[in-house]
Amino acid sequence: MKLTHNQKTDLRLDNETKALAHIDNARMNKQSILSLSGLDLGALPPEIFKLTNLTPLNIGENNLKSLLPEISKLTNISYEDIEIDIAYDERLMK
Repeated sequence: MKLTHNQKTDLRLDNETKALAHIDNARMNKQSILSLSGLDLGALPPEIFKLTNLTPLNIGENNLKSLLPEISKLTNISYEDIEIDIAYDERLMK
C-alpha cells in the first residue's frame, strides 16, 4: 500500500505527538532512559534537551539528517550512550 503525501504528513505528526508523549513521560517520571526509535522523526523535538538526566538515548530508525548542537545540554550522555542511524553517502567514504 502506497501512502499519499497527506497520509505521510499525518503519520509524521502522529509520530511527533508520540515522541512528545515519551519525552513528557520521561520528564514527569524522572527517567534516565529514553527511546524515540522508529518514529520517523526528521528532527529531535527541542523538549528532549530539557532531559538532562538521560544516560542512554535511542534515536535510531528515524529520518534524522544531523544532531543539533543542543545535544550537548544532555551532559550525562556520552556518544557511546546514543543509538542512532545516520545515513551516509558511500561516495563520501572513498
